[in-house]
Amino acid sequence: MTRLLALFLLLTAVSAYPLAPFLMRQISNDKCQNCDVSDPDMICCGASESSASTDCPKNSVNPTGACCKCDDDFFGCQCPTPPPPPLPPVKPNKYPTVTAHGMGDSCFNAGMKQITQIIGTQTTQYAVCIPTGNRLTDTTNGFFMTMDRNVDVFAEKIRKDPKLKDGFHCVGFSQGNSLCRGYIQKYNDPPVITFLSVHGTVSGVAGFPNCNPDGLLGPVCKQLSHLCGDLSYTALTQDLLFQVDYFRDPMRTHSDAYKTHSQIAQWNNEGNYVNATFKENFGKTKRFAMIKAEKDSMVFPNEGEWWGHFKDNDLKTVLTMKETQWYQQDLFGLKTADEAGKILFNTTSGDHLQFTELELAQWVDMYFVNE
Repeated sequence: MTRLLALFLLLTAVSAYPLAPFLMRQISNDKCQNCDVSDPDMICCGASESSASTDCPKNSVNPTGACCKCDDDFFGCQCPTPPPPPLPPVKPNKYPTVTAHGMGDSCFNAGMKQITQIIGTQTTQYAVCIPTGNRLTDTTNGFFMTMDRNVDVFAEKIRKDPKLKDGFHCVGFSQGNSLCRGYIQKYNDPPVITFLSVHGTVSGVAGFPNCNPDGLLGPVCKQLSHLCGDLSYTALTQDLLFQVDYFRDPMRTHSDAYKTHSQIAQWNNEGNYVNATFKENFGKTKRFAMIKAEKDSMVFPNEGEWWGHFKDNDLKTVLTMKETQWYQQDLFGLKTADEAGKILFNTTSGDHLQFTELELAQWVDMYFVNE
């Protein structure tokens, strides 16, 4: 049964999560305009570049001649798109950057290389994606190596890089934020200066990708949640799959099994033992910038991207950061950091890991500490 659960979670995750952090193209509207317009910022959805008509071609695929979206290049519907808005001016930063990829991704993939390069360009500094495996295992370790062990490997590679010895910014994407958070609490030497969390799993998740227990498929999702909860909090399962390690079932947070075996319980200091080092290390980071996807269908509840979660014994009531037990009791230093003005919040309007190159550059410009 345990292996079947692991297989189910893996297949669900692979089918649901993007394989790389996704830099969205600038999406234009679907409004027809003449193709002979001189304004380069106008959106053209006419039949051809030279036509003065606002009609798209009619054919078997488009029998009504409906407007084409400008990224379709739809049967002669040639649609020039406006150039992307300029990025913020380059701002040299004192510190290098480490990026951490999400589930199913790899530091060796083009998407992560591009994102890391953008950050390096904007800061005129060294930027590197730290893998927890080689070209063959960096992705699989994001499933079959435990959360704690991934953090340990992450820390080991950071400490071996002389360019990071004086501190660095840590930018996580989705599950990669568990690496940034875990490093901060378990090590933070050299220190993380700024933690930029993009759609992160920092508070744990209470459901499966695209499976909301309170949504349309609620009855099915609730049964899956119960099944996972029954099996997740054992020494065996916590050593089986990364994703189980940050599965936080609000219906079981008071159980002995959760307090004894759950890795996310230990990180939140919700377990049977309180680790004072976690709180001490958390205080060494100067800024936490938390980015939430307003329509996130992967991290459930998405308020977890802002350090919130479900109320205990409840899969409907979502608590904000300040309403959680770990904030009110300052279990790992979150309240202390917030009262010091270290925690900042922002959003993106779309789904999980949908953000633009401009948004990424703006976050770097706004949030990276430079002192």
